[in-house]
Order: sequence, then C-alpha cells, then structure tokens
Amino acid sequence: MSVSQPLTPSFLEGVQLALNALEGFLLVMDSPRCELQGALLTGPLHDLRTTLLSRKLLDDTAVQTRIFPSLWSGVDDTMAGIERVKRRLQGLRERYPHAPLVLGYGLLSSIMHTDLKGLVAELSQDGDPAPMLVIPPFSVDADWMDGYQTFLRLTAPCFVSPLRAPLAAESDGRPTVAVFGHLHYRNEGDGAGNIQEVNSLLDALGLRSVGWLGAGSAAPLPPALDSVDFVVCFNALPANVAARLDPNRVLNLPLPIGLSGTGAFIEQLGRDTGRGVQAEWLRERALSRVIPLIEPLVSRHLRGRGALVLGPPAEAAAIAEFLSELGLQVPGALVLKRTVAADPALGRLRELGPRLIIDPTLTQAEDLVHELAGTGKLDLIVGPGLLHEVAQQRRLGYVESGYPSFTYHALRPAPIYGYEGVLNVAQRVYEAIMLREWVLGEAARPNQPEEVARTRAGSPLTL
Repeated sequence: MSVSQPLTPSFLEGVQLALNALEGFLLVMDSPRCELQGALLTGPLHDLRTTLLSRKLLDDTAVQTRIFPSLWSGVDDTMAGIERVKRRLQGLRERYPHAPLVLGYGLLSSIMHTDLKGLVAELSQDGDPAPMLVIPPFSVDADWMDGYQTFLRLTAPCFVSPLRAPLAAESDGRPTVAVFGHLHYRNEGDGAGNIQEVNSLLDALGLRSVGWLGAGSAAPLPPALDSVDFVVCFNALPANVAARLDPNRVLNLPLPIGLSGTGAFIEQLGRDTGRGVQAEWLRERALSRVIPLIEPLVSRHLRGRGALVLGPPAEAAAIAEFLSELGLQVPGALVLKRTVAADPALGRLRELGPRLIIDPTLTQAEDLVHELAGTGKLDLIVGPGLLHEVAQQRRLGYVESGYPSFTYHALRPAPIYGYEGVLNVAQRVYEAIMLREWVLGEAARPNQPEEVARTRAGSPLTL
C-alpha cells in the first residue's frame, strides 16, 4: 500500500538546487546534521557533478562542501541557539572571507524564533569583502519553487554595482545579454546542454551572452546586471534590482521548449532587441532542418500515443504542448507546486484537456497512472523520477527529466531547450516507447528454452 506522501519537493530542496546553480555561495543552515540529509537528494544521487557535497558527504572539511549545519556541542545548544549559530558564522567567515554566506532557518530556529537577521547585522562590518544574507522564514505551504526563487532573488542584489564589477570595456560590437531566473536542475549534460542551446540562439541573433545568474558550472556568473545591454528573465527580477535597470532592457521570455515554445522565444527575443528579421530567418531555417528529422518518428511511432506529464507549472505546460506537437495525447498532468494562484501555465494545460492534479500525493499520482493505463490511454511518463515504481508495475516507458533524476544521467550535452532539445526529447520519447513495446512483446512470448534466452542475451561488453 502506497504511503500518501506529497510529491512536490520541499522549500529546502529548492534552496539547495539554487545553491548548486550559483557557484561561490555557501549555505549555513541552523540545523543539526540530520536535517541536512535531504541535501543528498539535490547532491550526488541526483547530480553527478554537484558542488554541494563531496564524497565525504556531510564532512565539512572536504573541499566541495558548500552546505554547513550549525555546530551542536551539547544539549545546552538546543536552547542557546543564537550563540551556536554565531560561532558557526564566525568560523566560516574566517575560513572563507571572500565567499558570500547565506543563512537559512532550520526547524529549531523556526520554532524558537531565533533572530538570524539581527545576528547577521551584528556580525556584518563595513568593508566586508563578501555579504552575509538571510533567507526569510518560510510558511508550511512553501515548496521547492518558492525556495529556488527566494534564493535567486535574495542573491540577485549581489550582481548589481557596486557589489559586482561592471562588464569589461572590451567588446566585439554585439549587444550583451545576461540571463536570470533559469531553473537549473544540475551540472550534468542536460543542464549544461540547455545553457549551450540558449547561448547558441543568442549568438545566432547577433547577441553575446556574458553570464548566467543560476547556471552552475556550465556558464560564468554575470557582471553587474546594470552594465549589460539586456537581461533575459525566466522569472521576475526582485524589485530592488529591477529598479536599477532600464525596463525596456529587461526581457521576460517563455521557456524555449518544443517547436512552438522555441519559436515564441526567438520571436519575442528578436522583437524586443530589434532583430525581428534575423529571428524569422533563424526560426524558418531551424524548422526546415528539424521537422524532416522528427517527422518519421511522429508518423510511424508517436502519433496517438499517451503520456502523463509531471513537473513545475511552466515546464509541465511547455512539455505537454511539445508532446502534443509530436502527435501524443496528454491524458494526465501532475503539477509539482503547492500554490498556483493565477498561474497562466495552468490555463495552457487545461486547454490540452488532461486530468490535472495540483500538488499531488504519491497515492493520488499512482491512482491516476493506474486509471489511465487501465483504459489503454497511457504509454509513458515524462518528468522527474518520482513514479518509477508504478511505471514498472504498469510496464510504462519513462523519460526522466528534471528534479529529481536518479536513473538518467547525462555525460554529454542533452538539452530539452531549443531545437536541439526538440531532437533530443523526440528521440528519448521514441526510445522509451520502443523499449516498452519490446518489454510487452517479451512478456507475451511463451517460455523460451534456456539456450535461446542465453543467445539473445549475448556476451558481456568488454573493453
């Protein structure tokens, strides 16, 4: 019997994802070590190239560790919380004087209403080489998207002058672009591939990418945002940063996922930067290359198949629309977000007509999978690796993408963004469906003689 646990990841997981996407920052949690075990999910199990935790895991003497719990020296520390955190911050500031420290509330500090802001104000001094920031206390309704966006918005003021150096004077004449708010899941080839694909689209339009605020090790951090020509935003900039920028140079763009999604991204980017003609040429040239490649898959194998989509609202809607472009039906969608008031992505999902569950529990998700599979409307699941067990029970294909991903790791560029993402996702969907067909076919075969089965298996791969 399935445990009715929520599928939507927690606020802390979102914070850790954002930390993994921002090189150089350190996170200090007012928590005992046991509360940081969740970092193993956003760490090496999910991201083989994580910079959060080293192989020694929670040993904070290791080079790669960027998450630090507060130090508990005895039972007295459960009550003397502010002194415990103070000792920790002072020690880390001595060890890492140039690293920005982000301090987050843990379970104990939340219950005891520890004044972390006051502590940071007490320890901060004029002329400090790096700031100390405090993540605000969060409500029980907050989830991973809240945590991710809170962390990015908290750290964004570090990327305007005078805290951040301006763009270097040398230039090749192209307008410069920095990117903010991108949901960077991990530092593997899928995450890096997304950054490369967007940068290639910018380059094709005569724009020069100078950094990403949230791309992990795949791209450099940007110079001062007020020194670049355009800031491309996938999430809204915080008000105190937006006020420093020319609103005509802040471009809020859709996710470049799928044929229409990538086309909309290019079209709006071209219009907003005065490159409408180049954008139309780029889109038509890309479509003339991509459509002939995917058309055989669509017409022979994908049309009429059924897929269940799960993920955060904007990404779930974009992927569902893309799957519809590939000829698939989307009879169900699971939105991994607790509060979605007035989110336009929900309207886009509802237009496709799937059974929609917002903030599902594991039981609700499994029940929906069983129901759709039982009617023959479901062939595969696309999204984070949260439903592998029920997918295996129903012998469904699975295209793992997003957070968390446990069975799929990308050692080379494997984007879902842009036109290269169209090819990559179409191929993965096709392979998942064909593998399912093979499994179902093998299950329907009568028992085979042992020597036939051994011949089919072949010999082990040798190097």
